[in-house]
Amino acid sequence: MTIDDAEHYTPRERAAIVAAYPAHEREARAAGIPVLGSGRIFPVAEERIVCEPFRLPRYWPRLGALDFGWDHPSAAVELAWDTEADVVCVSKTSRASQQTPAMQALTLKPWGEWLPWAWPRDGRRETLEGAGVALAKQYAAHGLNMLSGHARFADGSVSVEAGLMEMLDRMQSGRFKVFSTLTEWFEEFRLYHRKDGQVVKLRDDLMAATRYRKLNLACISGAGTLPTTANGIWLMFDRAGDKGADGTGAGDVVGPATSANNGFARFNGTSGKIIKDGGATVDTIDIADKAVSNTKMADMATARVKGRATAATGAAEDLTLTQVLDMVGSAAQGDILYRGATSWQRLVAGTSLQAMRMNAGATAPEWAAPPGGREVLIAARIYYVRTDGSDSNNGLANTVGGAFLTIAKAVAVAQSLDNNGFAITVSVADGTYTAGASANSPLVGNGLISIIGNVATPANCVINATSANVFSASYGATITVKGFKCTTTTVGSILYALYGGTITFDRMDFGSCAGPHITASDRGEVLSTLLGGYTISGSALSHVHAYQFGEVIIGYTTITVTGTPAFSTYFCGNAGSFINFEGTTFSGAATGQRFFVHKNGMIDTNLQGFNYFPGSVAGVIRPGSQYDYATSVGPVTKTTDFTIADGENDIIVNKGSSCTVTFPSAASYVGRDIFIKTIQAFTVVSASSNVAPLTSATPGTAILAGTAGKWAKAKSDGTNWIIMAAN
Repeated sequence: MTIDDAEHYTPRERAAIVAAYPAHEREARAAGIPVLGSGRIFPVAEERIVCEPFRLPRYWPRLGALDFGWDHPSAAVELAWDTEADVVCVSKTSRASQQTPAMQALTLKPWGEWLPWAWPRDGRRETLEGAGVALAKQYAAHGLNMLSGHARFADGSVSVEAGLMEMLDRMQSGRFKVFSTLTEWFEEFRLYHRKDGQVVKLRDDLMAATRYRKLNLACISGAGTLPTTANGIWLMFDRAGDKGADGTGAGDVVGPATSANNGFARFNGTSGKIIKDGGATVDTIDIADKAVSNTKMADMATARVKGRATAATGAAEDLTLTQVLDMVGSAAQGDILYRGATSWQRLVAGTSLQAMRMNAGATAPEWAAPPGGREVLIAARIYYVRTDGSDSNNGLANTVGGAFLTIAKAVAVAQSLDNNGFAITVSVADGTYTAGASANSPLVGNGLISIIGNVATPANCVINATSANVFSASYGATITVKGFKCTTTTVGSILYALYGGTITFDRMDFGSCAGPHITASDRGEVLSTLLGGYTISGSALSHVHAYQFGEVIIGYTTITVTGTPAFSTYFCGNAGSFINFEGTTFSGAATGQRFFVHKNGMIDTNLQGFNYFPGSVAGVIRPGSQYDYATSVGPVTKTTDFTIADGENDIIVNKGSSCTVTFPSAASYVGRDIFIKTIQAFTVVSASSNVAPLTSATPGTAILAGTAGKWAKAKSDGTNWIIMAAN
């Protein structure tokens, strides 16, 4: 599902949601195009580089580039260079596995046997299949026009990073284009990423071939210089129509014995060899009407008009558009030029916040007060909230008679504005409030609302909400929240982002809460990174809960847990969403399950381990989900009879007597694998007759014989646990 499938949004709302994302994330967030690893190598939106196929001009230099492979594909690209605009265009691609040079050549030669081919330095390697002949020479033997040396920079280096940076620079500056029909190239482009800072060498074959195009292309024209290195390529014109016919004249030109100074010469006859006096000089020759073309006139600067702004008669001048309009209308700032009935007219500049409209006769524009429209900000705006304020005030002064009483009123007024790119802040004074606020749409004017309490001492600015969320953002709204201690009773979260809303928070104190402290769902985001940290002082259903494509990112900050709060479901829960705590540290303790991840969710702590989150009970990873790239919590050791819990998929039995195991319902875990081994010389049996042995389809209770080192792997078929392997 993409954002275009969300029909409850208007096209304008969908466009605004997509525009709010960073450029390199829009394809992943709006269209579901995956982004892997620690970061895309080319964080560039596809629309910046894609172009529709077109016929390449003959005079553009072209170059083929190869990346050799066998099990991983061999790849080839054709690149064309618009030397005038300095734009490189990828026009053809080919990718295939386990093909010999001969087969590759059959595919590539139709691109043009004249086409020169760049190749990587591993093309010097000899192969068994080639009977000791280097790869590049094998391709050349089959008819490809291989360059004499491998691809490298002018200084002889072959730096991968330098090549990647040169490609990225061209992409970001609009000097790199790819035909929209090259789907395999775009597949690799979308997945090309780094992991732990290193380029992932997986499905990168067309990317590598594209990188090898960094060679010297010389286009021979005008004062261009000829290439002098082995990597140089002459762009030769050898096809019909690429050059004109050679001249056929011969012999000297003969003129008269004398001529007039500054006189013009004319041909005498049709031989082209005899000239005569033209009968006129430069000073006296007449120019026929309409005989002077634009190319014969003096050069003009860009965006100029011929005219004369200087007083009195004189020579023509090159005028700017501003000079021309000043001559026609006015040089006063803010004036507007419009076409009247018989001539151009000037509308004098209006006053602050006036709107333009047509006059009663609909013949000319005029200024008037706006008819109840949005206020457009011309400077940053601060609204004040106090416990002794009133929602009948305008909120613009930090006084009893000026401040609002509720945060909700301040946010509602802020959302009614066109912020015109200026910041809007809601400044909340110390005290206790009974409600927070909800933002349900993005600001007109593309901005956010910052709601600020007591950043130094959040406990002095308290919000106790009943049966409601404290702060929420939805449908593309973006808010920042700082400096509050918050609680909820009955139901509700402290921070709740949903339906594309975003909440950024810092220096909060999360008190007791009827629901999760933090909830993100339906593409909502809650963020707190590289900020001042926050405190957890109260119990809750959970601290973080994300579901249905929600996202919570809390990175590189410090979380202080005080008073040993209890979390009745888990500290961190994820259902089909993404939660990241990279670089964040905890101090203090809590009780409850540490984490629970299911429905293909992912929790990333940057490999901090299963005991990273506060809690007293081990976390659970359901099948199909991940915790730091792990799909289970690792082997557990049992010394007594036991019941297999969620996430316990690898079990070591170390009981000094026969051990009874209670399996979970097979119907609830279809396809789940459980591995059990014993390191004691005692039997391991099931509490129910639900285990089918290795050699029979009839379920029983036997699992392991009474021999140390015995093991078995059981899989649920929805009815029983079937032993699939054992010793």
